[in-house]
Amino acid sequence: MRRTDRVERNSVVPRNPKIMRLVRLFLRRSAVFVAVWLVLCMAIGVVATEWALHPWRRTLGPKAEPLAQAVAARNDAVLTDAAVTASDGMTLRGWSIRPLHGNGDAVILLHGVADNRAAMLGPADMLLHHGYAVLLPDARAHGASGGERATYGIMEAGDLRRWYDWLEQAEAPRCIDGLGNSRARRSCSNLSRLRPDFARWLRSRPSQTFGKPPMTG
Repeated sequence: MRRTDRVERNSVVPRNPKIMRLVRLFLRRSAVFVAVWLVLCMAIGVVATEWALHPWRRTLGPKAEPLAQAVAARNDAVLTDAAVTASDGMTLRGWSIRPLHGNGDAVILLHGVADNRAAMLGPADMLLHHGYAVLLPDARAHGASGGERATYGIMEAGDLRRWYDWLEQAEAPRCIDGLGNSRARRSCSNLSRLRPDFARWLRSRPSQTFGKPPMTG
């Protein structure tokens, strides 16, 4: 047994120091790369989450209200400032534009992330031309509305309900529709469950929606 053990030990291939150094160097560099990659992924996630919850606030410029006044005048309508208080005490602001000879219906126009109510003046112009009253609110944490955090439908659904109630009391329209982009669909979906009389949600598609007046309830 001793002679066999001696033969086996002598038959083991000796390790090459150069190869071992290269292997250790590769493992160290791989560990550093993985660590940097993980830190980078976490940093990107933090930045993306921070931006999503606290979007860049695009305030109303000096030309926004004159442009809204021009849209109202062109359609023989009246522009007024509107404001409601959200469930958490935040003040939400917007514009109400009511044609003097409207069709009795109204549309709430909701802008996108990092934008404000002025972005919806184009759709408002088209709808006013067809006799609809329009409400253009600034979402929370956007434009002139209060709030520091966007919640993507959690708080916004309640905000939209406040605007719906305000419009119902101020204008008493026959039917209230909604128009906006994908960000606002959850808010309108939640509101439609809370208020079955909320007519319907129209996704913003200029080629399909703005070519004719939206359907009314």
